[in-house]
Amino acid sequence: MSNPYLKKGIAAGVLIALSGTAHAGKVSNSNGMSVTLGGYVDRALLYIDDGKDSTSAVVDNENLSSRFFITGEGKVNEALTAGFLMEFDFRDNSSSSLTVTGANNGFGATTFSQRHMDAYFSHATLGKFSIGQGSSASDGIAETDMSGTGIVAYSGIADMASSAVFRTASGGTGPAIGTVSSNMDGLGLDDRVRYDTPSFGGFGVATSYVSGGAGDVSVNFSGKFGGINVGAAAGYWNNSSTSTTDDGGYAGSVSAKHDIGISLTLAGGKTLKKANGTDDPTFVYGKLAYTVGLTSLGDTSFGIDYGLYEDLAQNGDEMTTFGLQVVQALPDVGTEVYIGYRNHELDRTGTSYDDIMAVMAGVNVAF
Repeated sequence: MSNPYLKKGIAAGVLIALSGTAHAGKVSNSNGMSVTLGGYVDRALLYIDDGKDSTSAVVDNENLSSRFFITGEGKVNEALTAGFLMEFDFRDNSSSSLTVTGANNGFGATTFSQRHMDAYFSHATLGKFSIGQGSSASDGIAETDMSGTGIVAYSGIADMASSAVFRTASGGTGPAIGTVSSNMDGLGLDDRVRYDTPSFGGFGVATSYVSGGAGDVSVNFSGKFGGINVGAAAGYWNNSSTSTTDDGGYAGSVSAKHDIGISLTLAGGKTLKKANGTDDPTFVYGKLAYTVGLTSLGDTSFGIDYGLYEDLAQNGDEMTTFGLQVVQALPDVGTEVYIGYRNHELDRTGTSYDDIMAVMAGVNVAF
């Protein structure tokens, strides 16, 4: 199984590269299928200040929401493997739902939802065929991140405080962070059929057809050059048949980490709009990070990132964000402790908004 800290789920195929953790509960049944149970509990304290008011609450970290999963895999023969993935999300007060003006005591609904219900066959030379609810081929293409800080910051910056609303000097309200920023990460999770080629020289290609007629294709790479580990992904999707506003889009990301601990992550993308006169939204994102073993407890990762998100809610919008992150890994107990700071600034023609500041500190425990 690939790195368990995949932002979009275990089957996504594009890593967010946090510290890997083996999950508990592996059993084998009488039909030869090896079954594993695992998951995460990811809880944090989130503080938001919109320039006029502030609030704080205990939240579920949307960057990697609390969840549990069951995977199974067994050999049909030496070349062919059959398997499945069931994953369920359990959000209690998502960090993306907190609003400054709303209640902060049990502010959001507790939600329980299906993320993956996927079956697959994987062949050593013919590749992998998947069917069910799961990651589309383009899911995760904008989220390759080897920084070690993805648990609290990555290209999808809205996960920390998506529902916080920009305020004017007079106290009026504007758009929420989540409506003026997006990392345009493909078709996401959906009911689909998907095919992944075997890896050739570190490269792999995937394509999927989503119920309703949308489709996508992606290419990914993983390799090492000297002392530098490199991961990359890029893809294109067409959802013109299932969306009333979009024709599709494309995005990509690359992350490189040197053995000494320094890493650089870049991502970008564009959404293609249907309406004439509507600008195509774009984003660019970058992060510089350093991972070092300061103590015997585990690696400590420091990150600094910047993102620019344009034309998402309306033509001419420009939202910029700057963030700082520290993550302490505790690999012996499958745990990470983290804190992240983020400032959001919206430039909209004809209106002046105060910046929104958010700080989130929490702990993620894998089991």
